[in-house]
Amino acid sequence: MSLSGLTTQTGYTFQWQSSLNGTTWTNITGATSATYTATGQTAATSYRAQIGCANAGATLATSTPVQIAQTATLNCYCTPVTSGTASDGITNVTLGTLNSSSSATNTSPYYTDYSTAQNAGTLAIPTLFGGGTASVSVTMGSDPAQYSGVWIDFDRSGTFDTGEFFTLGTNAGANGTSVIPITIPSTALAGQTKMRVRGGNDVVLLATQSCTASSSTSNYGEVEDYLVTIVAPMACTGTPPVITATASATTACAGAGLTLTATGPAAGTTGLSYQWQSKLATASTFVNLGTAQATATYTVASQTAATDYRVIVTCTASALSATSNTVSVAQTAFANCYCAVISTGTNEYIKSVTLPGAPGFTNATGVNSTNGYGNFTTNTTYTTTLARGATYTNLSVTVRANNTGSQGGMWVDYDQNGVFDASEYTLVGTSSLTATDVVFPVTLVVPTTALAGPTRMRVRWRNSAFTS
Repeated sequence: MSLSGLTTQTGYTFQWQSSLNGTTWTNITGATSATYTATGQTAATSYRAQIGCANAGATLATSTPVQIAQTATLNCYCTPVTSGTASDGITNVTLGTLNSSSSATNTSPYYTDYSTAQNAGTLAIPTLFGGGTASVSVTMGSDPAQYSGVWIDFDRSGTFDTGEFFTLGTNAGANGTSVIPITIPSTALAGQTKMRVRGGNDVVLLATQSCTASSSTSNYGEVEDYLVTIVAPMACTGTPPVITATASATTACAGAGLTLTATGPAAGTTGLSYQWQSKLATASTFVNLGTAQATATYTVASQTAATDYRVIVTCTASALSATSNTVSVAQTAFANCYCAVISTGTNEYIKSVTLPGAPGFTNATGVNSTNGYGNFTTNTTYTTTLARGATYTNLSVTVRANNTGSQGGMWVDYDQNGVFDASEYTLVGTSSLTATDVVFPVTLVVPTTALAGPTRMRVRWRNSAFTS
């Protein structure tokens, strides 16, 4: 701001003042020059200057006030710099009720502000709760290098500060998805604010790159802006409401995790503790699963028998509690728990498998199974009995080899947990021959700790090396 109407700039004193209402004026510290640059304005403000005579020390005149309006915060964000490429874009962003899919082909200007669509009701405006947590899912294009990051303007300053940045810092890979956890400060200002998502970058994003190029050497990727609503946290009082416990599965395999979730308290309620409990379906007494926690979900790493679960929710301020319903999770038979085989089927395959034992068998298919996987477990002809602690040397596998470094292996699920563990692996052999049938003699040692009863064996041949 500057003054006009002075015949000379010497011999005067200046004191700039500001006012929010045009009536009450306050001297601005250090603003004693003929010009003044205002910084950090957060509301519409009027400015004026008092001009005095340096010799007389008195105020000669007061300038006409000038009012500077306050631009809405949502209109103050920088336009990001990105060059983009077709395969380096963002294809989906999901946060709570927001699920935004876009073209798999990234096109210029490589930046989209979706707030207009959100205000029009085409896209949802998700709600975040102060003091809570959430996750932003970012799916990206087909380029093999895909990094992403998220900024949320919690203080509604119109800038994406470094402390408002979240990232995994890892490569999601071609068409990959990064699920980025975010923590909403309890001091986050309530109301609508902006979220910026940057993805499809070839390098790890930094907290300082919400506006600038993501790299000095490459600036690929895409940027998308969204509205989010921040709601202030609410402290619990009295007795918690009715609590409903649910499980992510009704039946579970050993070694496969499941998630327990409690619902009932209003979203954003703070001051609650969740104590999950479990008991075997055949038992009568619940026992605690770890210690009480502040979050409503609990992950069971592995269930080995049918189990009942419940949760006790306590309001810390009142010390009053509510106990949920009981949710039961059955145990899936281990024979139904084995991982699915991923194979495209090639010109390398298993032609025959011979197993010893009682009575022993040979399964000579001579051809590649459909889609590269054959399941013979329902055919009792291909069942044999092995003895614990025994060593078998008359086992053989015949394969069609066709590549350098091809490898075969077998697993026997000795502990009957529905998983082919690395400790249950036996190397069949390797080959670098082309279009050749190869017979591998195999020695199989059955551990003395192997569980008695039916279990499964898997034999694999692959046109390259693999791990156990």
